[in-house]
Amino acid sequence: MFTPLNLNKEISETTDDIDNNDVLAVKKCLKGFGCYQEPSWGMTPFSDNEMFKGIKLFQQKNNLQQDRVMKPKGETEIAINKELSKHKPAYLTFNGKELSWVEDGIPKKSWKAMSGKKGYQCREYTEVNDHGPIPEGKWILRKGSGQHYEPNESRFLGNLFQESWKKRPDSWGNSRIKLEPEIDTDTKGRTAMYTHGGKDFGSGGCVDLASGMEDFYQDFLRYDDDLIMNVKYDEDCW
Repeated sequence: MFTPLNLNKEISETTDDIDNNDVLAVKKCLKGFGCYQEPSWGMTPFSDNEMFKGIKLFQQKNNLQQDRVMKPKGETEIAINKELSKHKPAYLTFNGKELSWVEDGIPKKSWKAMSGKKGYQCREYTEVNDHGPIPEGKWILRKGSGQHYEPNESRFLGNLFQESWKKRPDSWGNSRIKLEPEIDTDTKGRTAMYTHGGKDFGSGGCVDLASGMEDFYQDFLRYDDDLIMNVKYDEDCW
């Protein structure tokens, strides 16, 4: 059984009497989905800009109106409770070397991963198109954006209906999931980012899990909800 979120009062940037218990409960929920980063001094019962940014990101993830407002029995509260009723909250982190699955606040699983081509796997190259790594920020993996094909499927180049990425299994592998940037993430003008597999690590900006992609893809399908991926590099180069 899960404990549902039950707000006492509206939470918004224009509300003067926000309930402190509501603030703590919302921050805890948003943190579980990777939408709120707890500060080094801990979680406080006071509203802050990061909490409102987290509300907006959760609303984006669930295709809701992104007004940074939560109301008792409102659509954002309902969406949180609907997802919590299905499974424990989860999100992903990527540090340039490893993609990790965090579930209910606890690291559950990780896969070796890489972004950027050799010689460009440094933070300073995130704005270099087709070479540098994925920019830092928050990205959404939509459950409906996953693509998969069996290795024995025909890759006949003359087939006009064959998607080009399927013709390059060494570069892409057999599965990929598109990455949608958070509205506030600085993409450096980069587009068309994915998580995918392949023969060797390295990509033109996607998050490449190489042979680990198939295992991750199955976990993603089982979760059956969109996931937030927090990209933050703990080194300048990796």
